[in-house]
Amino acid sequence: MTTILLQLFGKKEVENEVIGLFSEHLLFLLALVQQSNNPSNVYVRFMAANCLTEVELNFPRILRECINNLYSLSLIETSVAHQQYMCLLALTVKNSVASESLETLWGKFPKVHFKDKLHQVDETELTIADINQMVSFLLDQLVLCTKEGSFWIICLVMEMMRSRADLQLSVQVLKPILIHNLRVYNPQSFHVVHLLLNHFGSMLFEEKDRTELLNQTLVNATHPSLPACLKLLYLDWAGSYFQGDTPQTSHITKLFHGLFDGPETQLKKLHMLSGFLKNKSGASVLLLQASANLQSQVRPGSSIKYKAAFTRVLYRYLCDHPTTDIIDKVPNLVLATALQDMSYIPFALDLVRCLHNTPELSAVSATIFEPLVSVFSQPDSPTTLTTLPHVLLIFQHEILYREICQPQRTLLYLAEHVLTKEVCEIISWSLGHQILSLCHSYMKEFDVTECFNGCNIIDVYLSLELTSSEACID
Repeated sequence: MTTILLQLFGKKEVENEVIGLFSEHLLFLLALVQQSNNPSNVYVRFMAANCLTEVELNFPRILRECINNLYSLSLIETSVAHQQYMCLLALTVKNSVASESLETLWGKFPKVHFKDKLHQVDETELTIADINQMVSFLLDQLVLCTKEGSFWIICLVMEMMRSRADLQLSVQVLKPILIHNLRVYNPQSFHVVHLLLNHFGSMLFEEKDRTELLNQTLVNATHPSLPACLKLLYLDWAGSYFQGDTPQTSHITKLFHGLFDGPETQLKKLHMLSGFLKNKSGASVLLLQASANLQSQVRPGSSIKYKAAFTRVLYRYLCDHPTTDIIDKVPNLVLATALQDMSYIPFALDLVRCLHNTPELSAVSATIFEPLVSVFSQPDSPTTLTTLPHVLLIFQHEILYREICQPQRTLLYLAEHVLTKEVCEIISWSLGHQILSLCHSYMKEFDVTECFNGCNIIDVYLSLELTSSEACID
């Protein structure tokens, strides 16, 4: 009935009959709530308080005349409906003390007269002493509420104090909540702590509280029994609220690889580590050590998530720490990873492209790319027929760097060391397409005579016993 009546206010014009029915229903709900501690209708009173909460959410301050009455009822209620009474009282008080005007459902506000219908109706404004007394009562009774009920009430109390500067003088009343929720693994409780930090900061938090919060957040983020989604949540909190702080060494070590960390968790940790160490001496040693842990997991058959995470970490390091140590080490890391697992080559090329498109790091892209071209165009290159498509991507990308591109060297390498007669007999037409595409790109960008002088790659390829019509068309 409550939901239907609230929905009727969504119409452009609300009939007087609906407003009258709504007023009668609201008084009926209040009459039910008045029967405090009646054991015969506990669930009905629980639902009535729940419905009144929904009404107050849609029409803020509609129950402001009943605050003292609701407070008295909450004081004596001892059944399971007590939590819902508390939630209703907290919401009503929060809306009543709000300094700004609150929007109502669809801009309409029904007029309900409680004075002649209910006892203990008080139209006087709440004083600071009244509000502090009610807030203290709400916080004292949190131990009798569920986690969800406690969270709801705490958030309303925080909103109440944020809206009134005079109420913030009593902010220390929230200190027990801070201490209680600081040492748990429950994400909802931890969210309360971070809301307190965001809203009240130094008014409530001492330096030791901030240090303990950072430490406990990182402990939770690395706890092996927690699922990855919660670890990422704790890492988000740590990164959001402590990005500008100088972490202690004991905190930094918690951002290294854990035994049960997946690629997403490791990526988040290393991004945070990079942010923590920005513009700090000795950062390169720790960063390279952390990246080596992630690199060891990029091997043949490993998930592409690890390869993508490793690439993004290197890019982040170069952006945050463009120091000589990092710039000199990253090309070796990329080359070693590509030699260990050639399926990493597309990710390495993505890194080169991103760096090339970043003005301040465009020169670094060449230092990463040149070793790849040099190693994979040598006669002793570890290229096989299976890994050849990845190597061809390197040669295709080389065209973008005209100052280092040597098409004749590449074509001679392919003709003499890769496309042997035995290989040509078993080569797939899709790989043939890729080789011809490379040749075509060279012919468009460079002088044809210079490119193919002394190179018989075309003759070799056209001599294949092709079964694919698409390759013949090429």
